[in-house]
Amino acid sequence: MLLYIAISKIRISSKWMRYMKSKTRNSIIVFLLTSIIVFTQTYSICEKVIGQTNLVEEENEFKIFAGNFFELIVPKGEGPTAIFSYDTIGDIILKFNYISEYESNSVFMNSLNSLSGKGYSLDQLDWNTVGTSDAYKSSVNFSKVNLDRNASIDLSFTVYNQNSTVNFYDVEHLSQSFMELNLSDWDYTPNSRGIALNIETYLSNSNNYIRRGPYMNFETSYYYVEIISGDYTFKIQFKPHVLIKNHYGVEDFYESNYFAPYNPSADVTEPADFWISVPYRYDITNIVFSFLCYCETTTEEAGIEWFSLSFIALSGFCTIFILKRRRE
Repeated sequence: MLLYIAISKIRISSKWMRYMKSKTRNSIIVFLLTSIIVFTQTYSICEKVIGQTNLVEEENEFKIFAGNFFELIVPKGEGPTAIFSYDTIGDIILKFNYISEYESNSVFMNSLNSLSGKGYSLDQLDWNTVGTSDAYKSSVNFSKVNLDRNASIDLSFTVYNQNSTVNFYDVEHLSQSFMELNLSDWDYTPNSRGIALNIETYLSNSNNYIRRGPYMNFETSYYYVEIISGDYTFKIQFKPHVLIKNHYGVEDFYESNYFAPYNPSADVTEPADFWISVPYRYDITNIVFSFLCYCETTTEEAGIEWFSLSFIALSGFCTIFILKRRRE
């Protein structure tokens, strides 16, 4: 009798040990799968960067901190100039240099010799410059009123805290900057064919870059200007139409075109110095030029691809581990 009881206790103990091993094994499996899920979510959060912009006004400049993506620096006293400071590509300088009327045999500006009539060097104007920040965005705003016959210019550099749609542009929060120049009540001189805006951009303190564009990307239907250095590309993106407003306050889109006094397809280490022209139309009271600026990199895509492969490999290991243990 005692022997039977002892044998029974051994059997129960053996079953209990198998049960505990199975339970422990299942716990390990659950832990591994949970770790994968948590790691995936953490990776996603780190990539998206939760946060908001921060505007700081210093003695000589405004700074907009955009998470860990970049800093947007706007110097005081230099006109509408912005420095896009990245840890990767470096400092990109962007300047709104000039606005002028033009005469041409065609609808759009097609030569520097076309420039005529009224024009302004934008860095020579006495701008009113203000930095603003709220829960929605941070901006540095330029305004100049009482130009010839009450014409005015309003210009802004903005980084948004949330994905936004502005002037029919889809702007990604933190990683992209939106630029806008609003020209109001311009009084054209006789024989003028339209108005043209000059923009210049380049990589500061380095010859290790090439410019590309302006060019039309027919897949996206946008114009692009690029500053390329290694695996990183700074892009200015804009539509082939500008937003306008007429005498009745009705908004519409109107044709525009770019002009560059160089070969846009040649990869050379020189600033991208280009013009955007808008033909004259008698009923236009406002012309709004809009641009997106951002930096892209191929190494980021490679990092994401590496993570995906690692995730697949780890998942496969867990699956094999489960099947093997079940057979045992």
